[in-house]
Amino acid sequence: MRNYQVAVFLVCLMQIGCKSISYFNTPNDVLETKAMLYMQNGSKKEGNITVLFETGHTAKEFIEFTSNNLKEKIPIDSIRCYQIKNNFYYPRILDYELNGSENLLFVKRLSNDSSLIHLFELYVRNPANSASPETYYYFLSFPKQDSTRPINIASKKIMPNFDEKMSTLVEDCPQLAYKVKTKAKGYFLPQISFGNTRKTEILLRIINEYNSCR
Repeated sequence: MRNYQVAVFLVCLMQIGCKSISYFNTPNDVLETKAMLYMQNGSKKEGNITVLFETGHTAKEFIEFTSNNLKEKIPIDSIRCYQIKNNFYYPRILDYELNGSENLLFVKRLSNDSSLIHLFELYVRNPANSASPETYYYFLSFPKQDSTRPINIASKKIMPNFDEKMSTLVEDCPQLAYKVKTKAKGYFLPQISFGNTRKTEILLRIINEYNSCR
């Protein structure tokens, strides 16, 4: 009887060990997680996505996608976005540290799909010895701008003097531009900014009003 129990225990351990590991740490550190992949040509695929841009294990020219037990490498420039649950993640070229470097990374879209101005969020997990375990960066994409290179909201194109610079960017919506220019409550973002929630509330308020103005 004892030998039988030991055998069952070992089989259970083997089964656990053979189970595929999946996780979602950030949009750029994902392993075998169920997702929907939307392609630039309008097609879509359902399966498990792997993006290891933060780990350095894969080049940033492709992601891995497993569908119907077939694993393939998919070039980034053929991908519109990927979806996990209700969130959509888009490949964008970012200068998130404001040092002139260009980084191809996936960002979470916070604005509506049909929005004229888009707000994106980049979530980065910092090293364990860092003062902050995680960092959030935010980016705006405006009409008639290269959509693959959104603007860091901390850049000189937005800060300082948010009231002057943002009002110019939305000047084709005069009522909104006036609210931003005069620092109306809920329409101004100071250089020493609020927390992430308040920051996104202000930016999305401006974006939604700009959409309604058209």
